[in-house]
Amino acid sequence: MDASTFEDIFREHYKVLCLQAFAMLDDHPAAKDLVQALFADLWERRNEIDIRKDVGSYLWISIKNRCITYQRNKANHEKKVAEHEMEQREASEEIRLKADGPDISDKLAAAIYDMPARRSLIFQLVYIEGLPYQQAAERLSISKNSIKTQIKIGLQYLRLKFGRLMLE
Repeated sequence: MDASTFEDIFREHYKVLCLQAFAMLDDHPAAKDLVQALFADLWERRNEIDIRKDVGSYLWISIKNRCITYQRNKANHEKKVAEHEMEQREASEEIRLKADGPDISDKLAAAIYDMPARRSLIFQLVYIEGLPYQQAAERLSISKNSIKTQIKIGLQYLRLKFGRLMLE
């Protein structure tokens, strides 16, 4: 497919594909991004793809599949975020219950809760649930070194907030 043919296909189908994608997603930016990605892929693979019959059908099926994949990925992401938020709330409550002194436990729980969400969750997994770094890393789908780094930064923060003696 040469550049002229590609440009003709783009002009003929771009707007319709955007409308079809928007109808499936109800999200203008995502719809445009998916259609643009489709055409970018089509251009990059122009020598591999042999569309001799109905280009419109090929493009419609392609954008439909991309929209379905996008929706599935978005739903999975939202589910993970909701699970993370619930785990963080539960772990925060556990911190309050497990700390030694009521006064210091409230302050410690608040300090951990004030950390960035991911760091707070890592702290809870390692120190409250007692997970080894590797298991915490696997649970969060991150590297063991990321766990170590976040723990180090979190301990520095708590030492500044409460003093070095409290955490040793």
